[in-house]
Amino acid sequence: ELNNDFAYWIFPSGLYQQGKKKEPIPEDWPLTLQEGVKAFLAFRMPWQIGSTVWKKAFFIKKLEGWNPHLRCFQDFELYVRAICGYPTGCIAPLRDADFFYRVHTKNSISSASKSLQYYKDAKEAVCLSETYLVRKYQKEWEAFVKRLFLYQLLFVKGIFAPLSIIFTQPKFRTISRFRLIGWVIVIWWQRLKIFMNKLFIKKI
Repeated sequence: ELNNDFAYWIFPSGLYQQGKKKEPIPEDWPLTLQEGVKAFLAFRMPWQIGSTVWKKAFFIKKLEGWNPHLRCFQDFELYVRAICGYPTGCIAPLRDADFFYRVHTKNSISSASKSLQYYKDAKEAVCLSETYLVRKYQKEWEAFVKRLFLYQLLFVKGIFAPLSIIFTQPKFRTISRFRLIGWVIVIWWQRLKIFMNKLFIKKI
């Protein structure tokens, strides 16, 4: 009867890698739904997609399920839409993981994350979540965008890669292109100073 009060339950989950089970459960579990969103934005996966139990009617009729048009970041977009749009779920007060996600040594996600197209596809999913996130998580949202589309992309694809993402549709509605370019210039300057310091030390 208690379950009828919630539209979905989120249980702790772990990883199964190289024949070993790992339970990277946050120390402060059970989290609140809001803390779960902040964990996603901080690149800390608080749970795996298979560890959630949804009410069928809610998932299909209200939430309208997965977005079939997205090529990546589907789980991110789904949980942001669910938690921010329908905060009627519950984090299960359990400490032991009962669901494990198998991680292979070489997988499509890790290889795809090295391509520029991956980041363009990710931007589409992230922009869909923007309206929900800026209401309560403006600071965390901006830090997430900086890290994923500027810092991370710069290290993976080179110094000019962030600019290609900035001018790729769709646009961020709450962060102007001028502001994004300003962030990129700051990052370039930081990298230049690091390079010059290393060069100076080598000469000494």
